[in-house]
Amino acid sequence: STAMNALSGYQLVRSAPKDAQPLFRKCAVFQMSICYFILRFMPHTSYLLHRKIIETNDVDFRAHGNQCGGGDNGVQNWELDNHICVFVQGLDIIVTIIAIICALSFLGFAIDAKNKNNNNPIIGYAVAFGAFAVLLPFAYPVQLSLYGQIPWWTCIQQRYPFQSIAVVAYIYIPTSLTFSSILFGATLLHRKVISENELGIASIIVISSCFVSCVLMQEIHLPNVSTQRVYLPCMDPSFGEEEQFWEQWVWEALDFSSHSRFVWSNIFGVNIIRGFN
Repeated sequence: STAMNALSGYQLVRSAPKDAQPLFRKCAVFQMSICYFILRFMPHTSYLLHRKIIETNDVDFRAHGNQCGGGDNGVQNWELDNHICVFVQGLDIIVTIIAIICALSFLGFAIDAKNKNNNNPIIGYAVAFGAFAVLLPFAYPVQLSLYGQIPWWTCIQQRYPFQSIAVVAYIYIPTSLTFSSILFGATLLHRKVISENELGIASIIVISSCFVSCVLMQEIHLPNVSTQRVYLPCMDPSFGEEEQFWEQWVWEALDFSSHSRFVWSNIFGVNIIRGFN
């Protein structure tokens, strides 16, 4: 239904002010991109793409390369229609690029809004904040586009059995709902129901609340069987190796599972036992 609403909104953009029409079109396209990745990361999609691999639990994809359809050590022997794999990965790449371009265009709009209204730049700040926030969830699609369903996403699901559920339930569905609520606020602003200050402040509060609550709740409800590491290689970086220093730094800095557990432990007094992944 969200995808259909976005498609309908794209067709109704002509009723918006001319200077806002390009932005609303990009918003509709971006919303459809989020809907695509909700479907793409669902467990059912992975099952349909490589049913035989899902059913066989003794295959460790952490030992293999990052080619679509297989790598070394015999993964290529799996009976997988490579044409489907290549088509899906190509579609992932296209949708990811489109979504990132839309998100970056929001930053351009934020800069223009601030320059046009220096006396009241709250809308520009809110859009910029939101653009950075929506870029973060697309770290997974970027990695999926680069490394493919097999072996990267299959490997991640073997290490974290509920990762696909967590990605959909705690990342993309909340992102879609938050984005929809902000767009609704934009229509209220256009109708002069609310002011720019009210929309800007409300947007920042909604985005921050959604991000913090989802990060904290995922670590409570799906600990160890899912992870909130934004940079998620199939194999963890080797600590102590100088050539992997920056990879290790990014891996640790963007580990929101650790950050969430720190908050739960030091603020709420809740200790979450770390599993072995």
